[in-house]
Amino acid sequence: MSGPQFIHIETYSVKKNKAGNSIEQVLGEAMRDTEWCPHLEKTEPPLLLFGVDLHELTRLHQQMLDDNKTEVRTKKGSRFRKIRDDRDTLMTAVVSYPLTWKELQADRQEMQRYDRWKALNLEYLRAEFGDQLKTIIEHTDEKH
Repeated sequence: MSGPQFIHIETYSVKKNKAGNSIEQVLGEAMRDTEWCPHLEKTEPPLLLFGVDLHELTRLHQQMLDDNKTEVRTKKGSRFRKIRDDRDTLMTAVVSYPLTWKELQADRQEMQRYDRWKALNLEYLRAEFGDQLKTIIEHTDEKH
């Protein structure tokens, strides 16, 4: 195998972080919205490997935000406080295989190793995050 292999886990909030990343940006890139994918010449829709599609994930996330309001009692009565926009409420994991798609497609044995590697990653993510894991997608339009 050549090249880097990694798993990168990061959390995001509705409000942009210092790097300019937000839930809107992360989900937009995952869905391959051209506004969020300037690094790609041509985008392809993601392949759903597990769970709900990205549109449903977006809906579920918004529902979670809406449903998790806290009632606060004040001298003037009570009101509801929503989750702060800068609170991280979405976690992503990006897993990268060390070979390019071109290299994989040229080598049947390497593609079989990739399929096994992918199955092990799916198993790991499901075991690690349980019911909190909502979606696993695969992008085939990246170099790796």
